[in-house]
Amino acid sequence: MMGTSHAATGLLTGAALGAVLGDHPADLVLCAAVGAGAALLPDLDEPNSSVGRSLAPITEGISHLTRGLSRLVYRWTATSRDSAGHDEGGHRHLTHTLPAAAGFGALAWLLASSGLWGAPVLVWLMTALGIGVIWREVTGQSRSRATPAIWLWAYTPAG
Repeated sequence: MMGTSHAATGLLTGAALGAVLGDHPADLVLCAAVGAGAALLPDLDEPNSSVGRSLAPITEGISHLTRGLSRLVYRWTATSRDSAGHDEGGHRHLTHTLPAAAGFGALAWLLASSGLWGAPVLVWLMTALGIGVIWREVTGQSRSRATPAIWLWAYTPAG
């Protein structure tokens, strides 16, 4: 699955979640946008992925570390059937697992609950990442080093 497919799947899942749990149309849109970005996190073990390049050089470094950890876990857990394909274990062997999904969720919860700016920063990052990937696909623009989503501003309804 490529980044666009990840983002599209997350967009649909987020929209469904927003429709079920939200009580305002903006909830559906926001959940869809955040879902699109969050769905890209499993590709963090690929340094050339959208998420791996999104906040270069920060995410590039995190991506290389994640790939190394993925290779290490693969070496520890691979069976003879796994190594028959001569896979080095870098991509999809750690970040595309249920424990990784739980870990990403735990990190998101920690960031969101870390204080006044945690949740808005998390929402902005995931939205910028997801919408950036989808925007490039729709417009046919080539990938740039960073996600072109500077136009996203946080909107907080009065109330």
